[in-house]
Amino acid sequence: MTMPYRLITERGPSPQTILEDTFSKVHAHLNYWNLESEIARFNQKKSTKPFPISQTLHTFLKRINRYLPLTEGRFDPTIAPLQKTWQKALKQAKTPSEKEIKQAKKNVGWHLLHINRTHITKKKKGASLDLGGCAKGYTIDLIIEKLKENGYTNALMEWGGEIRTIGKHPSGRKWRIGIAHTTHPSIKLKDAAIATSGNTYQSWNVKVDGENKNYTHLIDPKTAKPIELETTFSVTVQAPNCLLADILASTALVMGRDHAENYLKRTQKAIPSIRFWLSR
Repeated sequence: MTMPYRLITERGPSPQTILEDTFSKVHAHLNYWNLESEIARFNQKKSTKPFPISQTLHTFLKRINRYLPLTEGRFDPTIAPLQKTWQKALKQAKTPSEKEIKQAKKNVGWHLLHINRTHITKKKKGASLDLGGCAKGYTIDLIIEKLKENGYTNALMEWGGEIRTIGKHPSGRKWRIGIAHTTHPSIKLKDAAIATSGNTYQSWNVKVDGENKNYTHLIDPKTAKPIELETTFSVTVQAPNCLLADILASTALVMGRDHAENYLKRTQKAIPSIRFWLSR
């Protein structure tokens, strides 16, 4: 929530109210780090009784649910218990025990949540949500949608590297976006979004069975283990909206360099408008 943002629009009424209202809504409902947010209160509630939710949270979870089948089990908004278990150990230069991992896994899985229009119900008391892997992209979508509702036809919204555009650049051309460390230094974007995920944000060096290993902050839900940092790697995905671009980029990154390209090619068959670039 502290990352700088940039909004470019055509001349017209100030969009400041739209920005402030959207960021306030996201902070109040979806910000994992705001201990008074709706998502934080849900996580703190260790109960299997239905938890009442707002229309804001319901809409977000409904949109995520639409895209989860595309991720082949490599993107899971309930991964927080595993993340906490691994990061606590890695910060102490060790790995968690198999018992600790097994205990955390019991509370991970989208199937552990029953969601309807008014409530979320946990099937396990320790289940929780961390929407950090896609909240930025969704926030950008909300801002662009609100701008369109208010008559804007040309705009670019960028926040922490995630971007969505409508219409054209103020000069009349398509929006031109730079992509670092790829064979395509720039692309032209119109009425589309891009998101980039990389594996260099956090890493820890740990000795395992006498061998040094570098682990990233990325947890693979299928293995319940963090991804090893072998080479610097990033994925940029273009999609019709920023939430989808965010989810697909994160999913491909977890799969690793060797499998990301084939995964995104498979996804293109379902959504032909997707494009992607991998760092060299």
